[in-house]
Amino acid sequence: MNKTKLVYGSYKLKEMDEIIEIFEESGVEYELYKHVHTHGANKPSNEKDSWTFYQLESDVTPEEESVIRPKRDLLKKRYS
Repeated sequence: MNKTKLVYGSYKLKEMDEIIEIFEESGVEYELYKHVHTHGANKPSNEKDSWTFYQLESDVTPEEESVIRPKRDLLKKRYS
C-alpha cells in the first residue's frame, strides 16, 4: 500500500495537543518527539533560554491523509 509520511510540529503545546487529537480521532498511529532548544546565557542571572518543539510523524494512506489534512489546515488558520 502506498503511504506518505506526514510531519507536523509546533512550539505551542495546545496546538500540538489538537494535532494529536486529530490523529487519534482518525485512528492513525503516530510517533511523537520533543526537541528542547537551549540558547546561551542571554537572560539575567546567567539563565538559559529554552524552547520546546513538539514533532509528530506518521505514515498514512491517501485516504487517511484526505481526512487529516483539512482538519490540520483549520488549525493552521487558528494558530497562525
